[in-house]
Amino acid sequence: KGTLNYYDVDIDVDIEITLYNHVKYNDKTYPISQGMLQNYGQGDIDEAYNVDLTLFSSGFLIFDIGNGIPSVTGDGHAIYFEMFTSSSSQLADGTYEYDSWSEDAGTFDYGWVLINYDADTDNAEIDQSIEGGTVAVSKTGDTYEINISCTDEDHNSVTGYYKGTLNSYGFIEKKKSTTTNKRKLRS
Repeated sequence: KGTLNYYDVDIDVDIEITLYNHVKYNDKTYPISQGMLQNYGQGDIDEAYNVDLTLFSSGFLIFDIGNGIPSVTGDGHAIYFEMFTSSSSQLADGTYEYDSWSEDAGTFDYGWVLINYDADTDNAEIDQSIEGGTVAVSKTGDTYEINISCTDEDHNSVTGYYKGTLNSYGFIEKKKSTTTNKRKLRS
């Protein structure tokens, strides 16, 4: 017979977790590396400001075509949200919840996830509307940190993380029709 001795050992382990910029759709992860905000001014229903958020992978080129209006060319992955904020010039810190109707500050009323999207032909391998969830936003200096936890129209998981600067584009005349203008990013 043998003897088994147990020893109390204290081990300190430092674990550093580095989050990388990505969107995850239905358990597949896609890189994102840049983003933009489009300011459409005050919403139709209340005092909130419509500041749209779009995050892109590196294959896209975003440029100003004049008067603060962005245009996008290239291909890759993108995620878009029509958001409503209390700030007239940026996305205010907070958690934005999906609400398809109110346009209250702290909500978004629709979004899209586009995987393998070609902005020039307007085609995507995956093109799904986001119809539930939250987008958490915090800002320090010029750096935004964004955590996405949403679902699409078929109840698939859409999550993501982005930390970095966002190109801002000034007031753009709002052109919203009774049908969903699903891709303002395709200006």
